[in-house]
Amino acid sequence: MRLSDVSLTKRILWCVALPALVATWLAYGRVDGSLASYRDAARLVEVSDYISILGDAVHALQMERAATAIFLASKANGDDASLNAARRGFDGRAATALTAASNLAIDQDAPLREGLQQLSVLRGRVDRRELAPAESSALYSQSVSRLLSVLRALTNGGHIDDALAGDVEAYNLFSLAKEYAGQERAAGNALIATGLADREGLVRLAKLYGAQTTLLNEFAAKLPAFADRARAVMPDASASLAEMRRVLLTVGEAGDLSTLDADEWYHLASARIDAMREVEKALLEATQVDAADLARRQMTALLMIGGGLIVALAAAGFVSVLIALGVVRPIRALTAAIERFADGDACTTAGQTGAKDEVGAMGRAVARAVEAARHQAEAQRQEDLRRAAERQAEARALEEERAARARDLEQALDNVNRGLDELSRGNLCFRIAHKLAPDFDALRTAFNRSVETLERLVSLAGENANVIDGGCAELRMAVDDLARRTGSQATALEEAAAALEEVAAAVKMSSIGADEAQRSVVIAGSDAAEATRVVAETVSAMRDIANSSERIGQIIGVIDEIAFQTNLLALNAGVEAARAGEAGKGFAVVAQEVRELAQRSAAAAREIKALISQATNDVSAGVALVGRTGEALSGIERHVQSISRQVLTIAQSAKEQASALSEITATVSQLDQITQQNAGMVEETTAASETLAVEASKLRGQLATFQTRQARAERRRQADAA
Repeated sequence: MRLSDVSLTKRILWCVALPALVATWLAYGRVDGSLASYRDAARLVEVSDYISILGDAVHALQMERAATAIFLASKANGDDASLNAARRGFDGRAATALTAASNLAIDQDAPLREGLQQLSVLRGRVDRRELAPAESSALYSQSVSRLLSVLRALTNGGHIDDALAGDVEAYNLFSLAKEYAGQERAAGNALIATGLADREGLVRLAKLYGAQTTLLNEFAAKLPAFADRARAVMPDASASLAEMRRVLLTVGEAGDLSTLDADEWYHLASARIDAMREVEKALLEATQVDAADLARRQMTALLMIGGGLIVALAAAGFVSVLIALGVVRPIRALTAAIERFADGDACTTAGQTGAKDEVGAMGRAVARAVEAARHQAEAQRQEDLRRAAERQAEARALEEERAARARDLEQALDNVNRGLDELSRGNLCFRIAHKLAPDFDALRTAFNRSVETLERLVSLAGENANVIDGGCAELRMAVDDLARRTGSQATALEEAAAALEEVAAAVKMSSIGADEAQRSVVIAGSDAAEATRVVAETVSAMRDIANSSERIGQIIGVIDEIAFQTNLLALNAGVEAARAGEAGKGFAVVAQEVRELAQRSAAAAREIKALISQATNDVSAGVALVGRTGEALSGIERHVQSISRQVLTIAQSAKEQASALSEITATVSQLDQITQQNAGMVEETTAASETLAVEASKLRGQLATFQTRQARAERRRQADAA
C-alpha cells in the first residue's frame, strides 16, 4: 500500500501517534525497571522475617555444635543435659522456619528439610560417640554452611537494587564472620578439653581468627554506620577472650593447655557470638527499613511516570484531532469544487479563497487554475480545427508518395530477382546496369560489388586449386622416395641393433668372469692374510717358549745353589754329629742322606739345565724359520692384493663397457622404433596427399561450373589458338 492511499486525517494522527508510541516505549523501560525494583524491595521485605528466623536457627545450630564438642571431649559418662538443651533450641527454631517458609510460599523448605535429615544422622553418630570433637565440628560446620547458603539464596535470588546491594553483601559477610566465630569457639573448646595443643588444631584456630578479622574489616568498610558495632565484636575486643586466644596461638605444638578453662572459653566465645547476633539482627532490621523505603520510593516514581505518560498521550490525541479538523475540512471542500469542475461545471467556486493560511492559498490557486482552464479549452478547440485540416492535406500527399515508392520498389526487386537467377545458374558475369530509384540504387551497387567479390574469390580459388593439385603430385613423389629410404634405414638400424646386442652380451659375460676372478683373488688374499696372522702368532708363541726356557734355566740355577747350600749344611751337620759322639750317630746318618740327596739334586739340575739350553737353541732356530715363513707369506699377500686391485679395475671397466653398450643398444632400439614410426607416418602422409589430390580435382571441377570473365577469356584464347 502506498502512502498516497492513506487519508490525510490518518497521516496526521500517525504523525502524532508515532512520537507518542516512541515515548511510551522509552518510558516502558523506566516503568519496567521501577516495577522490578519495587518487586525486589517488596520481596526482601516479605522474606526479612523469615531470614531473621533462619538466622536464629543458624545461631542455635552453632550453639549445638559447641555443646557437641564439649560432650565428645568429656568422659563417656559425662552430662549431656546442655547438649539436649541446645538440640531442643535448634529443633524449635527449625520448626518455626519450616512453618514460616510454608506460610510465605518461599521455595526453601526442601534444602532445609534435607539439612535436618543429615543433622539427624549426625546426632546419632554423636550419641554413639563415633566421632572425635574435631570431626563433629567439621560436620556441624557443613550443616551451618548449608543454612547460610539458604540465606544467600534468599537475599540474592532476585534482582537486588543497587541501593540495597551493599547492605545485602555486608549482611552475608557478617553472617559468615559469625559462622567462623562459632567454628573458632568449637575449635578452641576442643583444644582446651584435650589439655594438649596439636598442630592441626592450632593451624585451624589461626585460620579462623584471620578469616574473622578480614570479614569484619570488609563489613566495616562497606557499612560505615555499623563500624562501631563491628569493632565491638572484633576478635580482639574482649580482653579475656583475646588473652585466652593468645595463649592458644602461642603455646606451640604439644604445648600444655591445662592452665586454660574450657567452660570459661565457651562462655566468653558464646557471649561474643551473642553480641554478633544482636548486630546481625540490627543489620537485618536496617535492611528491612531500607527495603520498605525503597519500595515506597519506587511506587511513587512508578505512579509519577505512569500519570505523566497518560497525560502526555491524552494531550497528543487532543492536539491531533484539532489539527485534523482544522486542515481536513477545508481540503475536503476544495476537493469537491475541483471534482465539480472536472465534471464540466465551469461556474463552480474554489471554496475558502479569503483565508490567510495554506488552505486559502490553495483555494486561490485552484480558482486561477479554473479560469485559465476555461481560456485554454477555447484555444484548444480552435487549434483542433486547424490541425484537422492540416492532417487531411498531409494524408493526400502521403498516399501519392507511397504509390511512387511502391513502383520504385517493384522495379528494384525485378532487377535484383534477375541478378539472383543468373547467380544461381553460376553466371558471375551478370551486373545490374540500369540505375534504380535513389532510395534503392544502393541495393544495386551492393549487389554488383558482392558479385564482383564472389567472382574474384572463385577465380582465386581455381588458381589455388591448380597450385594445390601440382603440389600434391610433387608431394606424393617425395613421400614415395622418403618411404623407400626410411625402409632401408629401418633395416640397417635393425641389423646394427642385433650386432650391438651380441657385443653387449659378450662384454657382459667378460664382466661376470672378471667379477668371479676378483672374488677369488679376494678370498686368496684373505687366506694369505690369515696365514700371515697364524705365523705371527706362532712366532710370538715360540718366543714365549724361549722366554719360559730362560726363566726355567734361572730357576734351575737357583735349585743348584740350594743343593750346594744343602750339601754344605749336611757336611756341617755331620761334623757336629761326629763331635757329639755316640749321641749324634743317628743325626750323622741323616746328614749323610741329606748330603747325598743334595748331590743328586745338583746333578739332576745340571742335566735339566743342559737340556733346557739345547731346547732354547732349537726354539731360537724355529723362531728364525717361522719368521722367514711369515715374511714370505707377507710378500704373497702383497702380490695377491695387487692382483686383486688389477682384477677389480678390469671388472669395473668391463661393467662400464657393458653399461655403455646397453645404453647404445637402447638408443639404437629407440632409433629403430622411431624409424618404424616415421615409416608409418610416411605411409599416412602418402595416403593423405592422394586424398588431397582427389579433393583438389573435385574442387577444380566444382569451380569450373562458375562463369567468370577470366574463364571466358581463357576459353576464348584456347579457341583462337585452336
